[in-house]
Amino acid sequence: MLENAEKHDLRLKAGWRDGITGNPLGTMHESRTGLWRIWPAVTREIPEGAKIYSGVLTRRAEPSANYKPQLPTKYTEWKLSLPIKEDSENTIL
Repeated sequence: MLENAEKHDLRLKAGWRDGITGNPLGTMHESRTGLWRIWPAVTREIPEGAKIYSGVLTRRAEPSANYKPQLPTKYTEWKLSLPIKEDSENTIL
């Protein structure tokens, strides 16, 4: 999204990519807070042939993550191209 913003001449802080990391098994936060919690949750249907981010597949494969989105029968795995930073113990930062 930020790359698209740059293409449309939005100026971003130099080095913005350096702070982006990912951990598909990290803490999942509840986005429906405050008054939004009274609004019914919506389950989105993922169409056949969709691109599915590899982190979704990683989280889904981990039983302790309790994350089971209904994926289509046919999909393409999409991998993030940003560098992932790790510390000396191979922990994703």
